[in-house]
Amino acid sequence: MNTWYFNHHLIFTPVNFKAEKKEFNFFIQARKIILIVLILNAGALINSANAATITVTTNNSWSTLTGGSGAGGLPNSTDIVQIQGAVTLTVDVNNAVCSSMLISTSSASNSTTSILKFNANSQLTVSGSLTIGASSNRKGSLDMALGGLLQIGGTLTTTSVNTFTPGSGTIEYNSTSSQTIVSTASMLANYNNLVISGASTKSLAGTTTLNGFLTINTAATLDATSSNFAINLIGNWTNNGGTFNPRSGTVTFNGNNVLQTISGTSTTAFFNFIVTKTAVGNVLEVLSTIGATGTLTINSGALKLSVVASYTLGVGNAIVGLNGLLWNNGSTLTMTNGGDLLLTGSFKNSSGNVNFGNGSGDDIRYNTASPISSFIIDGGNINLAGGFQPSSTSPISTVAYNQSSGTFNCGTVGATSSSSGVFDISSTSSTFTMSGGTIVIVKPNTSFNGADYLNLANNNNPSNVTGGTIQIGNSSTGSAQTIDINSTAPVYNLIVDATTNTKTARLVTNILRVKNDFTIQTNSTFNSNSLNDSIGGNFQNNGTFMSPSTVVFNSTAIGKTIAGNLTGTSKFTNIIFNGINGAWSFSNLAEVSSAFTITNGSVTAPSG
Repeated sequence: MNTWYFNHHLIFTPVNFKAEKKEFNFFIQARKIILIVLILNAGALINSANAATITVTTNNSWSTLTGGSGAGGLPNSTDIVQIQGAVTLTVDVNNAVCSSMLISTSSASNSTTSILKFNANSQLTVSGSLTIGASSNRKGSLDMALGGLLQIGGTLTTTSVNTFTPGSGTIEYNSTSSQTIVSTASMLANYNNLVISGASTKSLAGTTTLNGFLTINTAATLDATSSNFAINLIGNWTNNGGTFNPRSGTVTFNGNNVLQTISGTSTTAFFNFIVTKTAVGNVLEVLSTIGATGTLTINSGALKLSVVASYTLGVGNAIVGLNGLLWNNGSTLTMTNGGDLLLTGSFKNSSGNVNFGNGSGDDIRYNTASPISSFIIDGGNINLAGGFQPSSTSPISTVAYNQSSGTFNCGTVGATSSSSGVFDISSTSSTFTMSGGTIVIVKPNTSFNGADYLNLANNNNPSNVTGGTIQIGNSSTGSAQTIDINSTAPVYNLIVDATTNTKTARLVTNILRVKNDFTIQTNSTFNSNSLNDSIGGNFQNNGTFMSPSTVVFNSTAIGKTIAGNLTGTSKFTNIIFNGINGAWSFSNLAEVSSAFTITNGSVTAPSG
């Protein structure tokens, strides 16, 4: 029996065939497989050999091109398209493809410019390279004034660009191999929209500025490279499953549009993060998780954090400029930056949690400005490691403080300034408005020869305080700590806390006006330091009340109580009741060492 074998000359030759039938069948099947492979490979070679080069030498539209390998003579993905001479090729379809594109060739006449133009909603996919210009006197132009999408699967080369008109167009780098993003300097104009696609790294070649949006798609990486190239973005930033490697570069969001967003399904890590949007009413809203391991600077415009996520922003000093606003709207914002928040503009916390600093002396410092800096708390919790204080004490910086809800914990690690308190509004030109929420002085500033709660704002405008609580100490306050109070602004509610450790609150310099309730918790102490107090609500002393010269109860409402420890070391010196229609009742026996006076209102003694 003979067998067959296949030699390199494509000849089947019978030799010495002596085998069983099943062996013969096996070799026949093998021969069929080999023949099929040969036919497929030959087809590929034929297709490659048939790839066309289409040279455009007159003004033309993509839909009317001929000579290509596609249907009706249009180019297909294996064809080369080149524009030669002073002519324009207009992409007027949404499915144009080619292997590579040359906008001008070396065969063109001198001093000519070839133009590739896109109509609105058109699309061209170049699977390989795109070259703009052939030489210094054979230039190329890319016109996307009307829009369109240009997808580049290879290298974009700017040999000799005459003009690039980004218009409303989009350029997408979509290779699965590494690509270089041509800089705006090389393009001679900003990009409009830029899309990064394909499971590979796209490396910046220089500073890149966009008039429109930037999108990073699944598995794609945008790399600022070791040169730390910058990105300037007017439109929206979207990261849908990709990666941004910022290195030590800077991203600046500088659109003057009313709303600019950062969104997507993936976390974006920035290094230096800058917002420059001209006016505080122009908002950069963050709708996905971000981080910034460099510096945070808001020169102008609002940075609004609106997603329930954790953010870590900045190292060193974070800066909010005159027309800037840092606005937390529900996130957990951590700025453990080893520096200060320098506030010339505004800060607002509507909800969520903010952690400023991680060491003693990490402060919020507000600057003198016109209009003055504003600090607004509408909700949530703020934990400040150091102090809330003016940047300058000569002249004293001013601030407009407004709190309607939430909790502001000041000095959680410790304030260390020798010229400022833990909560310090020491300019009488400042304003203090409080209708709700709580300010907590956690730890005293032992480096400052003044008050820890120092509030000299709106001295003659007590109507700005209609609610809220000043709390002296919490569970983090050390044992036997004394926290000083000096406030010409009234306090609505005052609590001397006794959680974990007892504390002493001590008045210095000015009398204290409490518009509502005054509470001293068990074993803690309030030392009036021979200064008078006025109380507009209830008085509850479960600790020690070191009485001033005079306490005035001035409520104009009925049902107010005076309770707790009211004798011995907590006895009153002088006590005056002076509230028209006011009514008070003592829940416990009380001692008064000097004068007991009822000017207006009624007082009920304790029973028994």
